[in-house]
Amino acid sequence: MRLRDAHVYDLAGSNFPSARVVHQESAVDLGRLGAKAAFEEYVAQAGPSGSFTGFALVEKAALQEPEEALATLDRVLKAREVATSPARDDWSRALLGKGRALLRMSRAADAGKILREFLDRYPESPAAIEAAWLLVGVAVEQRTWTEALRRIRDLETIAAKASESDRAPYGDLLKEARFMKGDIHFNLDDYDAADRAYGQALRPDAGSEDRLWGLIGRARALARLERREEARRHYVQARAILDEQPAPTGRGREYWEIALDALEREVR
Repeated sequence: MRLRDAHVYDLAGSNFPSARVVHQESAVDLGRLGAKAAFEEYVAQAGPSGSFTGFALVEKAALQEPEEALATLDRVLKAREVATSPARDDWSRALLGKGRALLRMSRAADAGKILREFLDRYPESPAAIEAAWLLVGVAVEQRTWTEALRRIRDLETIAAKASESDRAPYGDLLKEARFMKGDIHFNLDDYDAADRAYGQALRPDAGSEDRLWGLIGRARALARLERREEARRHYVQARAILDEQPAPTGRGREYWEIALDALEREVR
């Protein structure tokens, strides 16, 4: 499963120079440790009532391992070190960040509780798209496939209601959800629906790894439907894509080699 941890914050144009500099340059110039120190320095200088104190802590949490991130986000959510409230954007982002961190720790039940709270509080927020996607991840983590399908449909509904500009930062996430829908149908033994979902996800602009995901998924579904000739064609296409890319990014070559070897046995 490739549930990404989307992190879509935009402080550009704010009066928060430390955050702006770190957000743009931390990976190259400051490094993660330097970035976290810079955010903490801002918090110390600005104090609880600083306009961007809460945002600084949320950004720091995004650079931390999930266990550390939880402690940082609670500094915002408990509003002891930050003058904030659920009505403010820094608090809502901290709540979403907490759900994201809990899911990364495989604490699916706790993550689900936080993410459902986010959707209850902020149903109109563009970030509801990410919260809905992470709830798909909760269901997948728990292997509750019917719930996962329901959550995928909720995600589709939320995304459809959002404006194009609000959806834009979540484009990769929504693309991944289309492939995940195929996986969920497959795990529900609904192979016709899985084949359709993978086919719809395989758009002309899909990258090579997405095409591998879709082609392998379709081939597996078609094999279960006893449509082996079609399944073999998809297997051959997937194998050709991998052979053309000796060092694929993302999941890595070994993952796809194992998947294709297993698929080869299915389509014989």
